[in-house]
Amino acid sequence: MQSTPNLGLRKPEQTDFYDVDDFNYNADILDTKIQEVAEQVEGIGEFDTDSPEFTGEPTAPTQPENDNSDKLATTKYVIRGIGTHNNDPNAHPVLDARIEAVANSMTSMQGDMAAHKAEAMPHIILVNGTPRPFGWAVNGGIVSIVYDNGE
Repeated sequence: MQSTPNLGLRKPEQTDFYDVDDFNYNADILDTKIQEVAEQVEGIGEFDTDSPEFTGEPTAPTQPENDNSDKLATTKYVIRGIGTHNNDPNAHPVLDARIEAVANSMTSMQGDMAAHKAEAMPHIILVNGTPRPFGWAVNGGIVSIVYDNGE
């Protein structure tokens, strides 16, 4: 006789005679498992599916400020957190330091470029197949290529 893989219910072969004991054995296993499932879901509670929380635009409770749990966050909670973050002058110390480093680097690079321009002129660029002298200008932190277009 075979049995089912999950609950081990008895599965008589086609050539077996009906056995009330096999039937009762299977019924007892099913009864026990159904009761176990019923006890597990009993504590979940009942939900009113016509409640405003489940119809139309679903709602949820907004978690308290600084809640760092795995609870779901509403848009109100997220927007409040972004506002708090953006209003904190100390919220971006690493980013502020990196911006300052880039600004310092750009100032240094501007000096290097100006020195190169003065020392290495003229450079040559092809404009419509014609060689033209060029250099670059630094104005307000913006580097521009400057060339004689022949006009």
